[in-house]
Amino acid sequence: MENRQILIQEIEDTFAEDIISSSEVSKKRKFYRKYPYKFEAGPAKLFLFHSNPELTLKTILGEENFLKINKKLISELTEALKNTFRRYAYEWLNSNLNTSLRLKKLL
Repeated sequence: MENRQILIQEIEDTFAEDIISSSEVSKKRKFYRKYPYKFEAGPAKLFLFHSNPELTLKTILGEENFLKINKKLISELTEALKNTFRRYAYEWLNSNLNTSLRLKKLL
């Protein structure tokens, strides 16, 4: 049980900054739309830091198939996924949804 609490705390600590950033973006959406370079340097950069395009690709393909792909193609695919994640951040910024990231209780 103690290990579970430690794991939960690590997850909360890891994403606390993202949650705060998410709330900030919700409050300052017009500002970030006017100054997208500030969004890119702040919230989008933080979101991309916590994403892992290569692991996502490996999960989608399965490790066996992933290992069959040459490194150049893996690099190109992971870069495409990274840009997809970046696009998700901008789609959220430009949506009219008044939503923010929240960490729900873990089972």
